[in-house]
Amino acid sequence: MFEMAVETSRGAEDIICELIEKSFSARTVGEQKEILQHKKPQPKLGPRTANRQFQDACYAKKEWLCGSTNVQRLFCWPCLLFAPGKSQMWTRQGYANMRCFLSDCRKHGRWNCHLEAYKKWKTFDATERVVILFSRARREEVQRNNEQVRQNTETLKTISEAILFLNKQELAFRCHDESRDGLNKGNYWELLECFAKYDLFLNVISIGS
Repeated sequence: MFEMAVETSRGAEDIICELIEKSFSARTVGEQKEILQHKKPQPKLGPRTANRQFQDACYAKKEWLCGSTNVQRLFCWPCLLFAPGKSQMWTRQGYANMRCFLSDCRKHGRWNCHLEAYKKWKTFDATERVVILFSRARREEVQRNNEQVRQNTETLKTISEAILFLNKQELAFRCHDESRDGLNKGNYWELLECFAKYDLFLNVISIGS
């Protein structure tokens, strides 16, 4: 297996080499989104060990597999993004040992760090959407609560004005028949019903009472 490290000087743009130099977590949210919007690199490579050469069909069999054109090696895309450095072979040096390729892929695929990175890769956009939806729901809840508080405050002001008016005029608050169908429910309820004609929220309370 080759031991050559990834070269930092290169010609064409290679996102894998870019990520090795500057990790995914060190980038802005905008840069992260841009990286994930593009498909993982799956170039035609030529690593060969003995008589065995990498086959492009392996990309479809191993969803996490990707390749670097510049260094002609294979890498693990989710580990490169979310667990850089945890596996030197799959995130730093690159894999080129075709003799043990299948067994090493199976071994890497069962590795706990790989599984965690794979989960983060698959849920990255979903997690962001959940956060956005939660933030929106929370904002709407706060707005509804603020509106409810405002309505309650205005209603209390109206009720207070009715009480102050009756007290100032030294008028009786109640009468003998305060039922909903009563012809005269007393000064207090009659005054509130009068105010309720111009206050929708107070009208709801008045009807409910």
